[in-house]
Amino acid sequence: EIKEFLPSLLYIHRIDAPRMQGSALRNFGTFKQLCGEEFYKNIMLGTTYATTIGEERETQLREKGGFWHALLQKGSEIVRIPREQDSARDVIFHLTSKDPAFLNSQLEMSTMGLSLDEVSATKTIN
Repeated sequence: EIKEFLPSLLYIHRIDAPRMQGSALRNFGTFKQLCGEEFYKNIMLGTTYATTIGEERETQLREKGGFWHALLQKGSEIVRIPREQDSARDVIFHLTSKDPAFLNSQLEMSTMGLSLDEVSATKTIN
């Protein structure tokens, strides 16, 4: 029986990166599998290094066909991670205000009896 809920997770992406490829793409795929679609509403997609280029890149990630589009359609939010401590604290408070839920990997382990190395998220790593 699962007893630990998570209110949300923060995925941090360096917005000035030219594109999602290689390890960044694999990491994001693993993150999505770890969470599962039911948890997408509890995900905050955090961007760093916000600039004019960052705003353009954020739009690309958000639009249909962008890497974040499916998550946003299921309730994820984009938040710009500020440099100021008080503003960053506000992001953390917002993270903890969501209704707690289970990660897909937690459900796979508890309901299907899978071990951590058998859950779907680990298959994206190999």
